[in-house]
Order: sequence, then C-alpha cells, then structure tokens
Amino acid sequence: MKSAPSSTAVLVFLLLFPACPLFAAAGWEAAVRIFADNTQLHPYMMKTSSKTFDRNGQLEKTEEQVFRLSYENGFESPTSTLILATEDGRDITGKKLKEFEKGRSGDRGGPAENMEGIDKHPLDPDVQNDVTAYDTGRTEYRDGILCSVWDFKIVLNEKYSGVGSAWLNKKTGEAVSIEYRIDPMFPFVEKMNISLDYSAGENGTWVIDRLRMSGIVNFLIMKKGFDSVTSFSDYK
Repeated sequence: MKSAPSSTAVLVFLLLFPACPLFAAAGWEAAVRIFADNTQLHPYMMKTSSKTFDRNGQLEKTEEQVFRLSYENGFESPTSTLILATEDGRDITGKKLKEFEKGRSGDRGGPAENMEGIDKHPLDPDVQNDVTAYDTGRTEYRDGILCSVWDFKIVLNEKYSGVGSAWLNKKTGEAVSIEYRIDPMFPFVEKMNISLDYSAGENGTWVIDRLRMSGIVNFLIMKKGFDSVTSFSDYK
C-alpha cells in the first residue's frame, strides 16, 4: 500500500533547491553547476523523525516513519511505500497505512492554492532568473568545512518567496548547508525554518543528506510546535 505521491514530492524536491542571477563570485556559479551535475541521482529510501510540542514547548509525542521511494510515475512525481511507522516507540505501521490510504482517496490532485512553485530550489539552474544572491564576505565552518556564506532570495510564486543563506565550500563551491524561511509566512504558521544539509555520495557525487523543518502552528486556540528531520539514502 502506498501513500499519496504529492506529499513525498514536496520533500524530495526540497532535496534539490534553487539559485541566483547575481554571480558576484564563482562560488554560487560553481554550486549551480555541481547541482546540475548531480540531478540524475535520486534517493530510494527516506526516514522522517518528528516531534510535536504543546503551547508551552513541552514534548507531546515523537514519530518515525521509513519509506521506500519509487519513480514509476517519473522523477518529478515520486511515490512512497511505508515500511515502518512508530509513535513514542510503538509500532503503528498498520494504522498509518490506513491513514495514508484514506488521504489518498480524498486527494483532489494538484497543488493547493498559492502553493505552486513552493518546491523550487535555489541552486537549480532552471530557476536562476527567479533568484538573487550575493556573497556576504563572511566565512564560517559547517560540518568542519570552511564555507563562504551567501544570502539569497528566490521567488516561489506570485505570493511567496524563500529568503535565507547558503554555506558553500570555499574551495569547491559545493553546497554544505542551506537555511531559509518562507516570506510571507503561511496562514496560521507563526514560525517555520527550513534547512538542507549535503554530503558526499558515492563516486564523487554530492547529494542531500537531511532536510529539517521546525516551527510553530497557531490556529485559534491551538498552538503547536514541530521539529521534523528527514534523511535520504540509497541514491541511484
């Protein structure tokens, strides 16, 4: 039994991220080129670990889900097969499979209003006309790698943009980490930060390692915090 492809597509596309037209130095241009050189690689395994918090910041529950990814509908529409789900350490795979099936039967298809383009990625060469970026002149270490820090803004659609920073390997231009926020924030979302971490794959490839999303949802009397880390593996 499989979950709806649309939910996984957003996560997997966030693997790839967008870029900018202001090539003030070779760093960003090199990062775009490296991105383009690795777009043929796709993850076939995905694990999501998430935590939810009450309005006072106290932990309510932890969840983990492991998926096998497939691309029979094309690489832009990955399909996920749930193979394990736990909640606070308890196996709830059967329950989650039923929830996914119910959600899929009610899926109208297509992006929600104002959500088209929300999965653009800052280093994708195809969206560079929607990106502005500049070298801040700062250098910082990320994962033990000396990086140049670039600030960027990417236009996602007519309503939303992504605003953040990219840490690029100062020697090679490879993206080590990207952090950004959606501007303006989604309705009922008080705060949300998105980060992407990259690492070396096999045969000199450079792929996404982790996607993290954290923030606070505030809807009427309900206020919840969330922190989700999705890791990708088995690239082919």
